[in-house]
Amino acid sequence: MTRDFGDASSGRDAPVSRIRRLGGAVAPFLFFGLFATLPTLTAVSGMNPDPRPRAVEGEPCRTISKAEFLRGWREPARSFRYHGARFERRRGDADCGVGHDGLFGRGYPACTFSAPVALGVVIGRQEAYFAVGPGYTAVIEARPGHVRCVVLGAHRL
Repeated sequence: MTRDFGDASSGRDAPVSRIRRLGGAVAPFLFFGLFATLPTLTAVSGMNPDPRPRAVEGEPCRTISKAEFLRGWREPARSFRYHGARFERRRGDADCGVGHDGLFGRGYPACTFSAPVALGVVIGRQEAYFAVGPGYTAVIEARPGHVRCVVLGAHRL
């Protein structure tokens, strides 16, 4: 029994086999490249399932002084830095994202706080402190020159 698989010099099948070999070598890299960029493309396209940050509406948080923020607590406030701002909170958890003013506007940090009692923000040389009250959810948008805090309502699990 004889089998003939051809070679690179045998007739008109040679260019097709070269294209198949090249396609077989390049296709996995193209597939992997597309698959690896999907998270970035999803975030940029606006299909991101995370609805934050967006324009939030609700009752403004009550503004307090730094002394009121510090008064009556034994432990220090929980603090973290995010996107150029330092956030402080009494109790609760935080979930942050970056908002934009317009399509190509400068980004600013926007954080949602679940069940904080009091919140503080330091951005640049500006400090702002807010009383939220226990059991409520609040959002802070820390734009340069303006910090905004809004109470969204009662915290739900």
